[in-house]
Amino acid sequence: MHTPSYVPAANGQPARIYYTGRASRKHYGPGSSYAIGALELIDCEWRRRDAPLIVGSEPRPSVLEPLVVADGGRFMMWFQASPHEVGPRELPDYELRVVESEDGLRWSPPRVFATPVEGFFDNAVARVGDEWVIILARGSNLHDTPDFPAQGAWM
Repeated sequence: MHTPSYVPAANGQPARIYYTGRASRKHYGPGSSYAIGALELIDCEWRRRDAPLIVGSEPRPSVLEPLVVADGGRFMMWFQASPHEVGPRELPDYELRVVESEDGLRWSPPRVFATPVEGFFDNAVARVGDEWVIILARGSNLHDTPDFPAQGAWM
């Protein structure tokens, strides 16, 4: 389980932890794949949903880094889609997407929120009054790859 996103009970739905799980035997590089699943708090016990909630599709079969919030009568999820997890000597190819759901289980088709050209890897959101504020960040160079995009955060 990687990148958990906790959502308290909302909109008649139980508390959930959304997470990234490996969907392939490989951890990184071509052929690696990840999907987004969920645990639900039912009768004071955390239970894993049987199937992933979000899976990627070509050319971005890997989805990672879920961030889920309940907002009014809906849920919103931001996540990363990529061809695979970046490995040694590879430059990042991340696309940030956003989806919506009424129940936190069945999600709308994804909309691109940030393109690979922008290089964002992760995000955080916060409600400030009647508006949402988002902070976007570029990922770290875990494998010491030359010409890797500069790290930073943008609001």
